[in-house]
Amino acid sequence: MTQSSQDTILIFKSNVRETWRVILVSEADIFLSESLRILAERLSQSEIGLPLRQICYYSPPEEVGVFSTEIKLTPNHQKVSTTMEYEHITHSFEPIYNEDSEILILGTLPSVKSRENNFYYGHKQNRFWKLLAKLCKEETPQTIEEKTSMLLHHHIAIWDVIQSCDIKGSSDSSIKNVTPTDLNQILNHCQIRQIYANGNKAGALYKKYQQPLTGREILVLPSTSPANAAWSLERLYEKWSVIH
Repeated sequence: MTQSSQDTILIFKSNVRETWRVILVSEADIFLSESLRILAERLSQSEIGLPLRQICYYSPPEEVGVFSTEIKLTPNHQKVSTTMEYEHITHSFEPIYNEDSEILILGTLPSVKSRENNFYYGHKQNRFWKLLAKLCKEETPQTIEEKTSMLLHHHIAIWDVIQSCDIKGSSDSSIKNVTPTDLNQILNHCQIRQIYANGNKAGALYKKYQQPLTGREILVLPSTSPANAAWSLERLYEKWSVIH
């Protein structure tokens, strides 16, 4: 996005598909990173007339894939910039499954927050655990032990399609140099009746790297990521209901 006037130039350099989300709400003032808070202040003080009064950000830029964001305003204002670089990531934790698993849900690669927590779907705004609990008619699990127990009790296995790759932050669309996971670790030991992808990127990567080896089709479901803000929990529930 670029906008200019005599005094104001705004330049947003970001991943178009997975840019950070700005939600205008009536009673919220939540900022999960200092740079975004400053950016919001500068926007609301600028002369472009944006109706930014109270703003809620789903997550900091590294969680949803902002590569670079900058704002240039009048000389009285500061410039805010956030830049992400590529790094090589290797999947650091094991798949969850046992011999009774019947459903396999695949993501792409653990996000920054998931790698910090050393478990799947660790970002607090990711709807995966809340959605799965709703589907399983359970309370939303909080600990790793509770999450694992719920999965195994309902014969659900989870893993990711990527063993290692180069990525910027948690941005799926920046992924390159992929080494896929060996899904035979699960498929050869369980009676998996259906494989599901958590999001289009996971589905596309599976079809490219793993389907030629497994010969198994995958059903792609809308992503539970906070970057997929267009899908409410209710809409996700409708689509994901096919797994139960």
